[in-house]
This record gives sequence, C-alpha cells and structure tokens, in this order.
Amino acid sequence: MRVEILKVKLVNRENGLRALVDVKVDFEFREFRILQKNNGNPAVAVPQVSYKEAGRIMYNSIVILPEELRPTVNQAILSAYYRAKGEQHGTENK
Repeated sequence: MRVEILKVKLVNRENGLRALVDVKVDFEFREFRILQKNNGNPAVAVPQVSYKEAGRIMYNSIVILPEELRPTVNQAILSAYYRAKGEQHGTENK
C-alpha cells in the first residue's frame, strides 16, 4: 500500500497544533494534525470532529487506521512535515 502526502499546511498555535496534513492511502484523508507533545516531539493525530455534550467539548476520530498501517502513515506525515519546515526556514533565511 502506497502512502502519498498531498499537502502540508504549517501552523503554530498555542494549543500545540503545528501542521495539518492531507494524506492519500488508496483514498484521500484530509487534515491529519501534527501536535507538539509536552516533551517537544511532534505527534500525528487523525482527523477529528468536535461536538458539545453536557456543556463540554468532545472529540471523535473521523478515521481509524488499521494498526499495521499507522507506523507507515505516521512516518510519511512526519517526514513531509520536517521537509516543509525545512523549506519554510530556508526561505526565511534568504
């Protein structure tokens, strides 16, 4: 199975969100999130929908990846994120 990164949109939000990534694996998934964990390392999160329940904001995953596919998808997303970050830093220095 081939994993293709379609788009990386870098963001830098106070809540730790660092990027939104669109992925195609036989079909297309949009807006995987890259979050900065407390230890400073980025982590991939699947697309989610939010809703209110009893006054609290709740989240539900839109995509559930098979366990054997997760490492491949996560690696492809993080590699694209680091490339995009490098390209952004490269243009800032010119």
